[in-house]
Amino acid sequence: MKNFKTFLLLSFLVLITFFYACNDEFTTSEMSVDILETTLKREGTSDRLSGTLQTKNNKPIVNATIKLRGDIIAFSDSKGGFVLEENSFRLGDVLTIEHEDFVTVSKVIEKNTKLFVLMKERAKAHVINADKGAEIPVDFQGQISIPANAFNYKGEPYYGKVEIRATYIDVTDPFELRSAPGSYIAEEEDGTLYPLTSFGMIEITATIPEKNIPLDLNEGAVIDVSFPIQTENTPEQVNLYELNKETGYWDISGVLVNQGNVLRGEITSVNSSWNADDPCANALVCVRVQVVYTNGDPGCYVWATGLTYNGFSGHFTPDANGFVEFWVCPDSVFQLNACLCLCIPGGPIYTSIIDLSTVTMNPSGCTDLGVWTINN
Repeated sequence: MKNFKTFLLLSFLVLITFFYACNDEFTTSEMSVDILETTLKREGTSDRLSGTLQTKNNKPIVNATIKLRGDIIAFSDSKGGFVLEENSFRLGDVLTIEHEDFVTVSKVIEKNTKLFVLMKERAKAHVINADKGAEIPVDFQGQISIPANAFNYKGEPYYGKVEIRATYIDVTDPFELRSAPGSYIAEEEDGTLYPLTSFGMIEITATIPEKNIPLDLNEGAVIDVSFPIQTENTPEQVNLYELNKETGYWDISGVLVNQGNVLRGEITSVNSSWNADDPCANALVCVRVQVVYTNGDPGCYVWATGLTYNGFSGHFTPDANGFVEFWVCPDSVFQLNACLCLCIPGGPIYTSIIDLSTVTMNPSGCTDLGVWTINN
């Protein structure tokens, strides 16, 4: 019964919007600040961890595989739930969540991570002849152009049929923002992590039809890509990143140029995700808040979404003292969210807007934002 009630609470999440009727208060306080590591890759094992996979339409995702270092460690059940057993993973490990009908997601396990994962359904499949190539639409204005004789299978040239799916993540949609294939964090070659603001993402898969066998691009072959522009403030040039599934972060690969209301560039691999992004800082920016409920904690988890940038923190469960930490863009405005709200049937989300331009940032650790009091 307890698990069923928990599932019902979680299932309200994607039915609500970002406009709510509940009142909350946000106050500052003087609290001790823990000095954090400058990297997410913390050591140590973690306790048993459960997760839930859903579509943006509140449907459970069944029979997805959860992998760690290439090995399957769990499957999602009929309610989209899964469990990672104690000592089977460490903080900093990267989970790969796969389902043939949905965009693959990589999740870095952080302190107090809540694995509530929204996954986007993959786009319509296009079957092409490998020896001829093709142009395939992406969303309403984007496109990928695949050259002839671009694929190989296990190092040998492949000339047969290819099933292509090119799925666009619209980061101006609040649900798709949270369905991104990776976190909004990039990694330098020296291991430095920094936050990103995104202008859109594309996952491109190339498989042998009806067999779901992945193909590779030939060495030197490139696919011309056009990302549709959804935001008015898109610059003339942005960085192009590829998701590194081993680290869970984005690696810079090139640039995209704004031409004719699309961002144009070249990608060099398939069965991977690509991101039109720019850094919003040269290092991660941590903020911390203590969440206090006036009528008892209803079991919410908490997250942050950018308002002046396109980014999402991931979902977290506050610790035993109500503290939760996020990585955000500096000098930005973002929205704190806590789910679920019990004051109105249907479960709205509690929210609070934070303007970091009014906050004195801690230069040596996590900036303390004080207490967020939720009148539930």
